[in-house]
Amino acid sequence: MKEAVALVTGGASGLGKATVQHLLKHGFKVAMLDLPSSNGSFLAKLINRDCLYVPANVTIDDEVKNGISKVRNKFGHLNAVINCAGISFNYKMFSFNKQNTNQKLTVMSDLKKVLAGFDAISSGAVNNATLALAKDHASDGIRFITIAPGIFRTPLVISHMNELNVEIYEKMVEFPARLGIPEEFAALVLQVIQNSYLNGVVIRLDGALRMPP
Repeated sequence: MKEAVALVTGGASGLGKATVQHLLKHGFKVAMLDLPSSNGSFLAKLINRDCLYVPANVTIDDEVKNGISKVRNKFGHLNAVINCAGISFNYKMFSFNKQNTNQKLTVMSDLKKVLAGFDAISSGAVNNATLALAKDHASDGIRFITIAPGIFRTPLVISHMNELNVEIYEKMVEFPARLGIPEEFAALVLQVIQNSYLNGVVIRLDGALRMPP
């Protein structure tokens, strides 16, 4: 895509950072939206002059709207939005508060949708909304695709694991029997953007991993 501009939320680490780097490598101009407490500003200067850091919290609507305005002011337009922002809370299904639940519903779908609890509810909502959104915005020329990644080697995931846990999860993946690599996610994002006939679909990227009940 000539002069394509992408906005990547959660772009300062993990899957988001890999996606930012991959799109820049393929000629995109990229806006990296992440928390003010992230190292996004440093990364944007280090990575590429075509990378803009936008400090914002995706759970706060006004910050996201202001961020999109900054992207348009900088690059003139926006072709793709990739939501890689992720958060994690440890709580039982009936031990939660409204604030945390609302934050869960804001972030991306992932393989936890097959587990019990509000991870399953929030991710299932995103997945089920994908086709509806694609139909609703077809006349606007906007496509909606959800990528449902399995377990990837990102700082967020590894922070909740020890090496024993990693080995256990790797054995659960059918093939290849390992955790996902962020660059593999980023490569799929680019393919999704380039393939204009993909729309309204959920794509699992998990090595055929299925979590036990």
